[in-house]
Amino acid sequence: MKLLSWNCQEMGSPRAVRHISNLLASTKPDIIFLSETKASEQKTRSLMFVLGWGLFHIVEANGLSGGLCLSWCSNINLQILSTSRNLIIARTDDPIGRGQWDLLCAYGFPNREDRSKLWDFINSDHASSTVPWALIGDLNSIMNDKEKEDYSENLVQAWNSSEGSFITKCSQSKSKLWLWYSSKLNFKAKIKDLTHRIEDLQCSPSSPWTIAEETKLRKELEEWYKREEIYWKQRAKCNWLNYGDRNTRYFHISATNRKCKNALNLEIQQTFFSMNTLKAPGPNGLHALFFQNGWNVVGEDFCHFIRTLFVEPSRIASINDTCIATIPKKGKVETASDFRPIGLSNITYKVMEKLIANHLKPLLQKIISPFQNAFLPGRQIIDNVVVAREFIHSMNRSNCREGFFLLKVDLSKAYDRVEWSFLTQCLNLLGFLESICKLIKACIVSNSMKILINGKPSYGFSPERGLRQGCPLSPYLSIIYLEVFSRMLSNALETGTLKGFRFDRSNVKINHFVDDLLLVGRAEIEEVQHLNVI
Repeated sequence: MKLLSWNCQEMGSPRAVRHISNLLASTKPDIIFLSETKASEQKTRSLMFVLGWGLFHIVEANGLSGGLCLSWCSNINLQILSTSRNLIIARTDDPIGRGQWDLLCAYGFPNREDRSKLWDFINSDHASSTVPWALIGDLNSIMNDKEKEDYSENLVQAWNSSEGSFITKCSQSKSKLWLWYSSKLNFKAKIKDLTHRIEDLQCSPSSPWTIAEETKLRKELEEWYKREEIYWKQRAKCNWLNYGDRNTRYFHISATNRKCKNALNLEIQQTFFSMNTLKAPGPNGLHALFFQNGWNVVGEDFCHFIRTLFVEPSRIASINDTCIATIPKKGKVETASDFRPIGLSNITYKVMEKLIANHLKPLLQKIISPFQNAFLPGRQIIDNVVVAREFIHSMNRSNCREGFFLLKVDLSKAYDRVEWSFLTQCLNLLGFLESICKLIKACIVSNSMKILINGKPSYGFSPERGLRQGCPLSPYLSIIYLEVFSRMLSNALETGTLKGFRFDRSNVKINHFVDDLLLVGRAEIEEVQHLNVI
């Protein structure tokens, strides 16, 4: 009979599932005990079924701590005697007919006092037992620190030995790090070798050296599983598809003012580290994780390059390359319109756009009319649903002889049809400084695109209009674009060209909500004709 015990440290993580699958395939145990699952009973049950084990006993985790699971093969006669938060006691028959014996599956408490109580319970309950018994599990008698890897040293060497501009250094460092990392990519062989070495040590007589060596190998094995998980996340691109008055000061910051420079560097760093580390990369193939792990090496160059882009918007073109990934909108794809284009931009460009967007948000709160609810803090597009219901309710209760209309208009390809020249005029009319208008225009006009076809980029081309889906700045530019239409409707309502709709006993007239183009008015030919002109 083979027994397998493993502290999985969160059973639901891809690393843990992959590891336990490898262990089950290589050892083929009759009984397995998993501790520290950190999962609910339902989640643990689902994962055990996925692993092919249908007989099990589960102790649900307490929040994000603890959790046990004991599972056995169908040919094993096993009975659960007692269960507690940290201990499962079971009785089973000896497979070769030598009688029954007890199996104690324990997970030791992290603190010493509670761990001693567990030992005392086991000693008092089974020390004098007439039935043979065995104890397995993680008794929490040793705690380990994570091993430091040599990635930082290689990054320092690769970055410092590269020459040229920031873009050139990124490209050269990527090539050098890939040569170093490719020699370490044989995950399967390395994990197998470490597992065998740990097993050999466990079969050897216990000594201080074997314990220390096993601890070292386990840390190394854990790190290799983590590397493998990150590698496959990157390969699978599983995350494609979860200061009001400082605006002027930000865009006109003096490069020679050390205090302002440090403040901007800090803002760039905070913005950068708030981004998802493994989002699908742009054409240069560098994830945010590359820069975050080596920030102490590349951080100063990164911040300097971002600052340069704000001073010289013409240089934005050097990083403004985009790969277009087409995501199907539905199961059966028939035409090109059935795809949703998602722009994959370089991480440096995304950081710059996000900085601009962060400073636009508080300004748009004051600029954008209350008839737009999308993308702005404190406003929710779902509010329009409530307003639409109120419209219908008030219309039904109205005693007016004339009827009303409520028109829902869907803006097809709203992002794709944004005219750049008109958007620039909108920014000027809303009072944005010329330098900010030039900066935003450089972001949208200097773009070069390639479409990913079966994972490979097509020939490059330059669009003449439209905003990219997936870019941090696009949602805010789209509501600026629609604000002109919103104000035209509001002006027509104020001058009496359009009559709109008045809520019961209210002096407030409303005739539109722009997010979904919800238009309301009197059911008159003249009203509809004026609306059509606008």
